[in-house]
Amino acid sequence: MSKEKLLAIVDGNNIAMRAHFAFKKHNFTSNDGVPTGALFGTIIQHINIVKHIDPTHLVWFFDAGKSRERTAELESYKGNRENQPSEVYHQFDLIDKFLSIAGVRHYREHGVEADDLIAKAVKSWGDIAKVIITGDHDMRQLVSDSPKVSVLQPISAKVDPVIWNTAKVISEYGVPPEKLPEVWSICGDSSDNIKGVPRIGPKGASKIIQKYGDISNALVQEEKLRGHADLIEKNFRLIYLDGSFASLPISLNDCVFNKDMYDKKFMYDFLDKYSINSIKTKVHTVGIY
Repeated sequence: MSKEKLLAIVDGNNIAMRAHFAFKKHNFTSNDGVPTGALFGTIIQHINIVKHIDPTHLVWFFDAGKSRERTAELESYKGNRENQPSEVYHQFDLIDKFLSIAGVRHYREHGVEADDLIAKAVKSWGDIAKVIITGDHDMRQLVSDSPKVSVLQPISAKVDPVIWNTAKVISEYGVPPEKLPEVWSICGDSSDNIKGVPRIGPKGASKIIQKYGDISNALVQEEKLRGHADLIEKNFRLIYLDGSFASLPISLNDCVFNKDMYDKKFMYDFLDKYSINSIKTKVHTVGIY
């Protein structure tokens, strides 16, 4: 019997940046001095995804600059991320090469963030069960019971995997996943430099949405929100993910994944070139997985 279809969608930028900081103290470099910490951590995460999730379909999405639409709406959008480490960015080319050798579909779109590509895939690619691998809390708004969509925080050998389903979202935030953009539109999102209504935090915002049912009623009835309608409505447009900012010309069929369909010699040569010896040693024996 063929196994049930499962699409794993990976937030490539989130994984690479987390890998960089996780392995920064180890100062991983190739023989010619090229930093490789983000590459190494990304490869480890990919291996863990394949081993633990065993997806039938797999795609990695990456940012290609800030969102054109959101920056046009808010010039300071993600302005708090201007000084992110430059040594990570040259490694994206290396990550692309690794994914190509491993037979993994990966995609980016100019002026579009990975978040929007992920949302587009979730909304457009049918009823196949989907798991999004990311540490970004924004993705939790896409969680669903039907069709099945969950969010898995990046897999670590040190801690049990954290899976966000509808029950966990409600337990953590007090509202179902689809209401999270309404909550965040009130309290803002500091990680993206989106300012909220003064003196209302996430818990207070959640209580407001629980009380009034939706943001429209809250704007009419909640005294604390008076005078802040324009801010809240703009924040909602910035935070809500429906995939409309992405074109995504690739299809689900482009993302079919077979973990045995990669060239061991090419993989070995690539890992050798960038001095990723712990994984290279496995390739000639049990294979990368």
